[in-house]
Amino acid sequence: MPAEGINFAKNDKLLTIEELKTLSSILVGQGIDKIRITGGEPFVRKDLMELLRHLAKLDGLKDISATTNATLIGPYIDELKSLGIKNINVSLGCHQ
Repeated sequence: MPAEGINFAKNDKLLTIEELKTLSSILVGQGIDKIRITGGEPFVRKDLMELLRHLAKLDGLKDISATTNATLIGPYIDELKSLGIKNINVSLGCHQ
């Protein structure tokens, strides 16, 4: 963590999970067949799995993937596999 801290986005600046579910449904309805969840760290959101469960049910969505630093993903790995989410990109930061 930098000594000066990190400027996190305020909650009112982020789309809610319901808004993300609506947007993803619209996009898949328009022909989008791949969605990647990124962040910062997407697993910081306590309700992320609700979005991923929704995505897994969308007809026409062929690929759901996520980019994570893998620090918080552990408790979700089994459910991610059961939802068919097998493409996880692990982002490693290098600090000097």
